[in-house]
Amino acid sequence: MDDVVEDMIVLIAVVIIGLVIASFAFSYFVPKISFSNAESLSNSMASSMSVSNGPLLVSGGEGSALFEAYDPSYNYNYTVIAFVEPSSYASSVGLVTLLPQLPRLPSK
Repeated sequence: MDDVVEDMIVLIAVVIIGLVIASFAFSYFVPKISFSNAESLSNSMASSMSVSNGPLLVSGGEGSALFEAYDPSYNYNYTVIAFVEPSSYASSVGLVTLLPQLPRLPSK
């Protein structure tokens, strides 16, 4: 009878250890595979996409521009996040993005 209890405890311990190892493996590999799939999708979209920009509209010291993205193989919506960039960040952002030369408006 004692052998059955010991065997049962060992079996339960082995199953628990196996579940812990499997959960650690899944928590490592699932995000890695998901990121890899998203990266390959974005690379394939970027290779066939064209982006064109419209005129730069400046009024009252603020400017706005219209950009159009076209991909003949993509039939879904694009998500665009627009944000205002303070002029104090312009020097550091220039390292990452291009800074267009905006026309200077006459001061009043």
